[in-house]
Amino acid sequence: MTDGEPTTFSTGASPSDTSSTTTEASSGTSTGSSDSDGPTSDGTTGDGGFCGDGLVDGSEECDLGVDNDNKGECTKLCKLPFCGDGFHQPGEECDNGAKNHPSAYGGCTPECILGPHCGDGTTDKPHEACDPEDPQFDDTAACVGCQWSGKRAFASSVGYTGDLGGVLGADSKCQALAELAGIAGEGVIYRAWLSSPGSSASERMTKSLDAPYLLTSGTIVADDWDDLVDGSLDEPIDLDEHGEPAPYPYAWTNTTTSGASGSVVEHCADWSHGGLAHKGQRGLTSEVSPEWTAAESNNPVYCSKTGVLYCLEQ
Repeated sequence: MTDGEPTTFSTGASPSDTSSTTTEASSGTSTGSSDSDGPTSDGTTGDGGFCGDGLVDGSEECDLGVDNDNKGECTKLCKLPFCGDGFHQPGEECDNGAKNHPSAYGGCTPECILGPHCGDGTTDKPHEACDPEDPQFDDTAACVGCQWSGKRAFASSVGYTGDLGGVLGADSKCQALAELAGIAGEGVIYRAWLSSPGSSASERMTKSLDAPYLLTSGTIVADDWDDLVDGSLDEPIDLDEHGEPAPYPYAWTNTTTSGASGSVVEHCADWSHGGLAHKGQRGLTSEVSPEWTAAESNNPVYCSKTGVLYCLEQ
């Protein structure tokens, strides 16, 4: 049981699987990235214009040209913002789009107000061991920060090619991101859900036998290790270490639903190659089906592609 900080929960449209370059703050290495706010429509509107030309044409509700912003007055799809569009805009506490729900823990209500969450003044079981704002914990020493009733799982906020420095290098990336986010206290270890023929995720993981795996929002992904590896998840691992949407729709895995190593050849040369000479297997961060770790389509792909890592607390 560890403590963490309350987070803001919002989602946007997933970016395309691209390989433009950004810099990983924790290591200085060049990695893939894209605009996590969602796609820009550049199709014609029927009047010869297009979304982004600064003119309200055809079916457009608005168009501010280069100032179109999914968090501003006109989205990149030339639509006016509204609660439920999946973009966290000013005046909203959150917006999970179609996932807005009246009472989902770590979620967002249909009114774009945070649902039950750490810091709301109630210890919400089974997600929380304690809530620092709960009156029963007036003695602050008894409950410092959020204390989750389980192990955290997140998708990395940074995208990588298949050159991860091997599975141990991937573990190090997960650990560094967790520490930067403040969710890895003293002695807390994170490892990557990633496999090569000589090192499977299942072999490297410390299995949680009596506590759930939770997103950084506190939402339960799986009740325990057995539930994690039974072929489906309760919720997708689609939030990063800060509680924000995963920046890419794919995660490097080469791992079966049981945690075993997948392909004997499609693992980016033991996750040490980021070019076109090798391929790797991926999962989908939006899925709760077996595809969460082994996508049926767009697999395998060249190791020059960009994907996130699934990182699990041990």
